[in-house]
Amino acid sequence: MTLPFTQKYAPTSCTRIPQKALAKLKEYVLSYKKQKKRAVLLYGPPGSCKTSSVHALAAEMGYELVEVNASDFRNSEQLEQKVGQACQQASLFGMNKLILVDEIDGLSGTKDRGGIPSLIDIMSKSKFPMVLTANDPWDHKFSKLMSRCQLIEFAALSHAEILPILKEICQTEQIEHVDSHLSTLARRSGGDLRAALNDLHALAPFLIMPEFPELSVRDLTDTMPKVLLKILKTTDSGVSREAVQSMDESVDDLFLWLDENLPHEYTSPKDLVRAYDALSKADVFRGRIRRRQHWRFLVYINDLLSAGVSHAKNQKNPVVTTYKEPMRLLRTWQLNQKSAGKLSVATKLAECTHTSVRKTRAYLRMFHTVAASNKSFTADLVRALELDVEDMNVFQ
Repeated sequence: MTLPFTQKYAPTSCTRIPQKALAKLKEYVLSYKKQKKRAVLLYGPPGSCKTSSVHALAAEMGYELVEVNASDFRNSEQLEQKVGQACQQASLFGMNKLILVDEIDGLSGTKDRGGIPSLIDIMSKSKFPMVLTANDPWDHKFSKLMSRCQLIEFAALSHAEILPILKEICQTEQIEHVDSHLSTLARRSGGDLRAALNDLHALAPFLIMPEFPELSVRDLTDTMPKVLLKILKTTDSGVSREAVQSMDESVDDLFLWLDENLPHEYTSPKDLVRAYDALSKADVFRGRIRRRQHWRFLVYINDLLSAGVSHAKNQKNPVVTTYKEPMRLLRTWQLNQKSAGKLSVATKLAECTHTSVRKTRAYLRMFHTVAASNKSFTADLVRALELDVEDMNVFQ
């Protein structure tokens, strides 16, 4: 299995980062002992090279990088155990350290039981530079934290900054492409370099084709057709897993979308059987979550819906498929409406014939047969029961 391009081409030096704000970060780290602010907060949209900049800087300067994700810690004790000790203890090899606390948006405030105050306390005592990252640090829960950090904005990358990177990767990977298709990928990434690399990995076979999937400009999260494209058009589990994690709709919606579009994408019966097998196993875990509230099974659901469905096929379908919204909900609504109409007519018949609703519902088919062949009977029935147009749909 090949590595996702986000990992394979992760920058190892600052010169590989197309982000002007990186110079400010480097200056802060070099002069950390003179800084009044005891941490630096990098903020900006996803894919603006916040995390990769810290990795590249640490590699270039020969610093030991200690990286943690804020969402992994639910209380102050866990933060202190991992981050606090790293900020105080010297490196085993006498190296300088760089402490990265990634995605502090994951700190949920009340649920983290002192997580933010504990992080502030750790920052004030740290012997090494601390770097925090966030997509949106302007939430009121971060007000005290922000006042103690030096803020550096990482703006969304431009099309002109992303396109050369995509071209370089295509040259290295020997991916044949039409220049306009590559430019489309760069533009629709919305300034998200990570998304552009994932798109390039998933859509590489289509870059040489005259037709190219028409996709709208990327939001901060992936739309469902884009998620399906990454799952169904790739055999790389890393790309498909990341697509599920970045989607802006629920897992229940993904079930419906896959169910609707799998037969159009997987033309081989064996591929289709394997794909629906993964889908059904995921549904089993979904049922267990509903009955037992064991939310740890959500990991298995995500893996089955992403990697499970992706690896169900022996080869990619070269045809560009237009993914359709699931019709199951519409069909269910239509059946419910029809059932409600039958109940309405049966209730009126029951009142008129002095029988139970249950019995008149059993005889509706007979009334339908007679009404279809006898217009005068239909007219009398409508008049006697005071049926309206919607009720008459039962006899259509």
